[in-house]
Amino acid sequence: MATVVVRHIAGASRRNVGLATRWCSSLHGGRLNPHAGLRHGDRHPACRSMLFVPGDSEKKLKKSVGCGADLCILDLEDGVGHGQKAAARETLSKVIPTLDYPATTSAMIRLNACTAVSAEGKSEFEADVAMLSALSTLPSSVGLSKVDNVEDVEACMAYLDKTMPRGAPALGIFAMIESPESIVTLERICAALVGSAQADRFLPAGLIFGHMDYCTNAGIDTAHYDRSKFMYAEQKLVTVAKAFRLQAVDCVYTVVKDLDGLRNDCAHGSGTGFTGKTAIHPSHVDVINEVFSPPPQRIAWARGLLDAFARHQAEGQAVFVYEGELVDEPVFRRARSTLAAADRLKTA
Repeated sequence: MATVVVRHIAGASRRNVGLATRWCSSLHGGRLNPHAGLRHGDRHPACRSMLFVPGDSEKKLKKSVGCGADLCILDLEDGVGHGQKAAARETLSKVIPTLDYPATTSAMIRLNACTAVSAEGKSEFEADVAMLSALSTLPSSVGLSKVDNVEDVEACMAYLDKTMPRGAPALGIFAMIESPESIVTLERICAALVGSAQADRFLPAGLIFGHMDYCTNAGIDTAHYDRSKFMYAEQKLVTVAKAFRLQAVDCVYTVVKDLDGLRNDCAHGSGTGFTGKTAIHPSHVDVINEVFSPPPQRIAWARGLLDAFARHQAEGQAVFVYEGELVDEPVFRRARSTLAAADRLKTA
C-alpha cells in the first residue's frame, strides 16, 4: 500500500531531522545556516532549461537527445496517464541505457509522489524507485513530485536511501513545489532537503515551481495565464531557494506556439531571480537558454566594472560611479556572478 512509504519514516523522520539540524543549523546566535557542512562542489550543476518528456513515449524519449535542453525531465508522474504508469516504467528502463545525451544535457527522472497509489493499491513511488535502483545507467537527478511538507521529503529520502545501491553515482534531488502548503512550509522543506544530503549519494539540487497544480490547489482561476495571481508564491520560492543555495526553477509557459510570449515570460522569471525554466515543448528550449544566459553586453558590462573596481580599490575607493550608476559591493558581486555564469556556459 502507498502508506508503506509514509510508515518508513516513523524512525527515519527523527533521524533525518537530526541530520537537518547538524547540516543546516548554526548555534552562532541561533541563526539558520543552510550551508553548514556542504562544499561548493556538493551541488547539482545549474540548469537553464528543463524539458518535460513523457516517460511512456519511446519516440519522444529518443528525440529528447537532440533537444538542446540543459536537462531532460523523463516524466513518470503527470506526463503519464494513471493506467500507464507500469508501462512507462518498462519503457524507461528499456530506453534509458540507449539515450546518448551530449555532455551539455543531463537527465532527471520525475518520480510519482510518495502518496500516489495505483488502481491495485500499490505505491507508485516505491515502484518507480525499484525501477530506478535496477537501472544500469542512472540519471543525474530525480524529481520528488508534489512535495507538500517536510514529511514528504523525509519519506522519499528515507526510501531512496534504503533502496538505492551503495556505490552508485550521487543523485541530484529536485523538489516539485506545487501547493499552498508547500509554500508556507518551504523553509522546513529546504532544511530537510539539504539535511538529507550525502556527498557520495544525494546532492541537494533545487526547487521547481509547478504553477498549474499550485493554482488548482489554491483555487486560482487559470483560464488566462497571469503571473500576478501567484506572485507571492514565486517570490517566496526564489527567496528561500537562494537562502539555501538551491536552484529556483520557473514554471512552464503553456502556450506552445507563442514564442514572443514565452520570451517575455522568461524575462520576467529571470528578472525575478529564477535560475532556469521548465518547458513542455522542444521549441521552447532555445528561447529559454537564450534568456537565462548572460547576454554579450551584460558580460562586457561586468568585465568593465570589475576592471574599474580593481583600479578604484588600488586607490582606496570602495564606492564610485560607473556608466552613470553609483556602484558598491553588491553590484560587484552581481558582476562576478554574471562572469561566473558565462564561464560555466563556455566550459559546459
